[in-house]
Amino acid sequence: METKNCATALYKKVMAET
Repeated sequence: METKNCATALYKKVMAET
């Protein structure tokens, strides 16, 4: 689940930057 958490954080980061 750690990998999923990292992916979610990255996805949120990209969404916030966009």
